Amino acid sequence: MLNKKFILIFIVFFSFQFKQFAFSLKKEPIKISFYDSFAPFSYKENGQTKGIFIDIAQLILHDMMGYEVQIDSFPWGRAQDLVKKAEFDSHITAKTTEREKFLLFPNTEIISSNVALVYSKESKKIKEILKINKKDELNNYKMVGYIGDGWAKEQFHDDKDVKFFRTANLVDVLKMVDDNSADIYVSSNEKADKYLAKKHAFKNLRFKSIYFLKPASVHFYFCLRKEFPESEKIMNEFEKNLIRVKKSGKISRIIHKYY
Repeated sequence: MLNKKFILIFIVFFSFQFKQFAFSLKKEPIKISFYDSFAPFSYKENGQTKGIFIDIAQLILHDMMGYEVQIDSFPWGRAQDLVKKAEFDSHITAKTTEREKFLLFPNTEIISSNVALVYSKESKKIKEILKINKKDELNNYKMVGYIGDGWAKEQFHDDKDVKFFRTANLVDVLKMVDDNSADIYVSSNEKADKYLAKKHAFKNLRFKSIYFLKPASVHFYFCLRKEFPESEKIMNEFEKNLIRVKKSGKISRIIHKYY
């Protein structure tokens, strides 16, 4: 009798697992294109893409929703071009008007971060820099940014408000400010930049939260190509699961793995 019950339970369990597996095979893989120099959120190390955003994407899309998730990371400008060309499907990034033209964004962000002014403690202009409280005052300084920073592009109206030099990646930006090759950098993710400053031993860098740019914080979202099959359904399900894992504390635990 016990053997029959055991066999019945095994058959039911196996049937359920097989159905789940078969269902997952019908789903198109979601290819996510990350920024390769945005530690601890996304970065490439020894050829492998890692970080907070990667762990969260795998948790929700793969573990909870049953999708195969294909991940790679690139310089940020190229990463975005790959999604525009539909060679990849998704990012985790800040919402901009330009990105909303071809990407779906949920209402719930994954993380938020303060906007900060980054400068060197060795700068000869430090007293003046600390007094900056208007956007147009940034033009009095040599400001640097990186290629693909859509938030800065929108914030400064495609460089019409503030002129600045762009480098290939964020690490180069921080290095230039650290060694006084540039005066300032306006950061959309203070947490990531502080992490990178510590990792690369940029000991001169200082961070000041600023509130004269609106909004004074930047939200980062999972986003998906509008043309991806069942994109709206996927986005709705992703958001429901994101809210669940936030409430459960799993997001916080993932973040604490890296800090």
